[in-house]
Amino acid sequence: MLARIHITLKKDVLDPQGKVIANSLSNLGFEGIQSVRQGKYIEIMLDGNDKNWHQYYFQNYKNNLLQGRLGHYQLYYFEEY
Repeated sequence: MLARIHITLKKDVLDPQGKVIANSLSNLGFEGIQSVRQGKYIEIMLDGNDKNWHQYYFQNYKNNLLQGRLGHYQLYYFEEY
C-alpha cells in the first residue's frame, strides 16, 4: 500500500515561504492568487493490505510527529491500494 502524506502549517501559523511563493508567482504574471501555503509531501510504501493496521500506523506516526517538533503542522493522509 502506498500512503501519501501532506504536511502543512496550521492556518493560524504565519507561512513566510508561502508569502515568497505568492510574490514570485505574481512577479511571473499569475493573477488572482490570494494566498499560498507551502508544505511537504511524503510517500511511504507499507507492507501488506491490512487497512486497519495501516490506519493505526499512520495515526501513531501522526501522533509522534505532532507531539515532537512538528506541533505547528497538520497532516493529511491519503491512501491508495
